[in-house]
Amino acid sequence: MRCLVLVSKSAVFPVITTLFSARFQDLQCKKCLGVKELNMPTKCKCAGDFTVTVSVSGDVAHTLRTFRSIAQHFKMPLLAEVVQWSMEMGAIKDD
Repeated sequence: MRCLVLVSKSAVFPVITTLFSARFQDLQCKKCLGVKELNMPTKCKCAGDFTVTVSVSGDVAHTLRTFRSIAQHFKMPLLAEVVQWSMEMGAIKDD
């Protein structure tokens, strides 16, 4: 059964990005375990890589895959990028 309700991309995107920002808030250095303080650096002061501080459950992985499909179908490149980054940070494998 398909839902035939039309929804604006501009209405959906903020909801989806809010979901991501609430789920993947803090980044922690894999090397020194420090918490990322600024939004700009891609590496920690100790030259370590950052990772998310929360574990990713199966439900979240399923949700991310669903949002990836939505992004591809509706041609939402920014959403696709956010989903891809979230999957990489949460070490979610592509099916």
